[in-house]
Amino acid sequence: MKTMFSKHLVAVSLSLALAFSVTNAQDDDKIKLAAKLGYSIQMLRKGELPSDPDMGPLGVVGGLIFHFPVGPVIIAPELLFGYREVGKVEGIEFNEMYLGIIPIMVKFFHIKEKLFLQAGVQVDIPISPEACYEGDCKEHPWREAVGVGIPIGLGYMVASNFAVDFRFTLGLNFMPYATGAMVCHGSRCQNTGALSSLNFGMMFFF
Repeated sequence: MKTMFSKHLVAVSLSLALAFSVTNAQDDDKIKLAAKLGYSIQMLRKGELPSDPDMGPLGVVGGLIFHFPVGPVIIAPELLFGYREVGKVEGIEFNEMYLGIIPIMVKFFHIKEKLFLQAGVQVDIPISPEACYEGDCKEHPWREAVGVGIPIGLGYMVASNFAVDFRFTLGLNFMPYATGAMVCHGSRCQNTGALSSLNFGMMFFF
């Protein structure tokens, strides 16, 4: 429990520090840098798990976004750091700190004034995945070393230096080590589930 609390505190502190260390935005036709603060709800698909997993209610993330105008679109790679409660299976909770890298995020601004569509590719690298049972948390390699997903969603420019976005990130690769022998269905421990998420973010432009 102390470990979980400390991770919450560290992740939230880092996210807030990034989000509020911003200044005014640059012109729309120039390269921009933004700080992001976000929240997510995790969705672990059942796969071959013996019971339906509970969704993880908490995920916080902070990081940097770069806006590169390229013709009618903006290429916006992201570098994110966060903490999330992935979910609970058979009474065991799975949490992790992670590094999120979005090498390609394309934003289309010509849908409606201030409204934009976005889609890209995301890579997640776990830093310290945990498995917790009755408050006792231990590091556990319940997921693959690299997670891959497709984020897609909508965003809105509230002001010249502030935007919000909503996105769904579809997890593509399954996690063969999720829960290990603790909740394997008989001798079958493969394809135990894939991690997706619903995300809300705020972006503050330099």
